[in-house]
Amino acid sequence: MSVKYSTANVHLGTHKAIRVIQRDLATGTSKWLHQAAKQMADATTSDWREWKKPNPAFREVLARR
Repeated sequence: MSVKYSTANVHLGTHKAIRVIQRDLATGTSKWLHQAAKQMADATTSDWREWKKPNPAFREVLARR
């Protein structure tokens, strides 16, 4: 959940960006937001897949406990 909020904070930190984004979304013709969200979802999924791979070094640390 923290990635989602961190990503949102980038845009919420600038009032001008909020107005520009809202105006653009109101036209209903732009596809940039959908494309950007898809890229972000793909990157997050890729990071998660890498994170969930077995980590031998971590197992070694746990075995020493």
